Amino acid sequence: NALPVQHEWQRREREQSLARQQSLARLRARRKAIGFTVKALEALDKVKNPGIMASSFYKDLKAKTIRQYVRLQLSTGNISGVIEMIHAYFELKESHKQESEPYRVLAIVYRKLELMAQQMKAEKEFNEYKRLKNENLLKFTEMAYGKDSNEYDYIREQIRRDIMERLP
Repeated sequence: NALPVQHEWQRREREQSLARQQSLARLRARRKAIGFTVKALEALDKVKNPGIMASSFYKDLKAKTIRQYVRLQLSTGNISGVIEMIHAYFELKESHKQESEPYRVLAIVYRKLELMAQQMKAEKEFNEYKRLKNENLLKFTEMAYGKDSNEYDYIREQIRRDIMERLP
């Protein structure tokens, strides 16, 4: 890298090499962070004391760990376990069900599952994932913008059109 660049192809090659090294370093760091987050979740699951499990500190710590796990999984493109973790997040506190972001993430995950079912030509699973995606997308829009908003009306209309197109 210390040698001067004599040709354009040398410069491009160095830039591409650097970009590859950076992406590999990011991927390794994300995988390592996922490993640490999984260990943290396992440690929190080992707690059996009902007094500690009912404390707000424990619930907040577990909620933050779950949010970080979901964020890391989505950043690597891995959706396995995300749905279960979001449902565990909802079970921690009733107020978590009033947040809009988990519903947006669920809609994204169900969309990816919908696309995979479409590629495998699994019609039943495709329709189920599409229904779940639409439910969560509508719930997100309702929580984020309200039922009286233009965004909610737009999403509801898009879902209605999509359903009407799928009918024979």
